[in-house]
Amino acid sequence: MIEIFHVSDLHFGKSRKQNRRAQSLLKEINRQFPFTEKSNRYLLVTGDITHGGNKDQYKFAENALLAFKGRVLVTPGNHDYGHWGWQYSKESAEYFDAPFAKSLGFTHRFFGKKVFSRQLKGRSDGSPFLIIGLNSCSKEGLIDLAEGEVGEQQRKQLGGILGKYNPQIPKLLFLHHVPNKELSLGMTLRDWPELMEIVKNRIDVLAFGHDGLKLEVESAKKLTLVAAEKRPMKLQRLALGKKKALVLDADSSVEESACYRIWLKDGQPDAKVERL
Repeated sequence: MIEIFHVSDLHFGKSRKQNRRAQSLLKEINRQFPFTEKSNRYLLVTGDITHGGNKDQYKFAENALLAFKGRVLVTPGNHDYGHWGWQYSKESAEYFDAPFAKSLGFTHRFFGKKVFSRQLKGRSDGSPFLIIGLNSCSKEGLIDLAEGEVGEQQRKQLGGILGKYNPQIPKLLFLHHVPNKELSLGMTLRDWPELMEIVKNRIDVLAFGHDGLKLEVESAKKLTLVAAEKRPMKLQRLALGKKKALVLDADSSVEESACYRIWLKDGQPDAKVERL
């Protein structure tokens, strides 16, 4: 079995209270579900790990995440890329990859907008689970209102990765920004229709953070959404063509002292909200 624990928006450095919340959540995950060498567990953190992307905040976050070293899967959020999430900083963006993520055993370089992919395998039955990560930070600064964009380069890479693997292998796609939030002031993903067109019928789990509002999907062309649970900590199923994908919106994970636990057993992914 493979287990993935999904949290988001830890915002280390926002305040002492927030630091304590984030630390408590991570400690409780490791207490209830020990990340030992024999376990096949991974921690997925979908961005805004820091509040302002400065070195002191990154160091604080690194220390809090060291217990999961070698089992951490991360992607940057707009706050990781600059002060308050609105002011893009190239220095902060590069720092996220190295030394921060690298110090935790995650060596992928997101700064160049390259898609991350890794195939995990179940210890007992060898069931494969493909994990794919995107950098949704638009890197534009104040004017973008914390919007995100996957971009043509990553979408092309993503299509190639999905076409390379057996369609029967379960796939999890993670990013920071909400894939679709219409009629909002910023905080959305500009190219969500293009992204959804690529992943339609091809992914089983969609994990993200950022603003935490319900996805609005209006037609068959724009896909459909069926809610399985109400806020906080929604667990939903998104109809991607004929396939139903788990939708894990973990933006409020710290405030609710909860996370999503995703597991692959008998070749099929499932998930539930863990109150910690």
